[in-house]
Formats: sequence, C-alpha cells, structure tokens
Amino acid sequence: MLHHSTLPPRLGDERVTGLAGRLKNWTVERRRQRLRRDAFNTLLHVDDHILADITGLTREQVAEMARQPLAVDALDAICRLQERASARHGASRRTG
Repeated sequence: MLHHSTLPPRLGDERVTGLAGRLKNWTVERRRQRLRRDAFNTLLHVDDHILADITGLTREQVAEMARQPLAVDALDAICRLQERASARHGASRRTG
C-alpha cells in the first residue's frame, strides 16, 4: 500500500517543496506580474488629457514605465514619478 509520504507532491499542494515548489511559485508570480502589467497598459489607451488627470504624468512617462521589465512593478515606479513631480511642483510654488 502506498503511504502519503511516498506519493509525488501535487502542484496545488502547499507542501510542495524543492524544484517543483520553486517552479510553481515562479509561474504564479510571473502570471501575477503579467496581469498587473496588462492592467497598467490600459492607461495607454485613454486620451492624453484624461491620462494627465489620472496620473499627473505625460504619456511618454507612462509608456516608459510600461516598457520596464516585468520584474519591475510599473505601478510602484509611476507612484515614485508622481511623488517626485509633486515635490518639484510644491517646491516651485514655495519659491515662486
């Protein structure tokens, strides 16, 4: 009779370790990255004025973030750009 410990692990089993576990984790994370990037890329399909209202950035800036490798969180990168733009805008108000 086969014991549970002698059966190969199933990919859906959270006890999967070793190479199979790493492969599953990599595959799941890669899929999440692709879905997040696809959602992000929808920004590039809106009008320039709406894009500026939503993000406060130009189409070129958003497109550059969309061209980053999938390992880069494009939303996080765009948030940093927005913070820098906001800081520059606030600084120019104080000095001007």
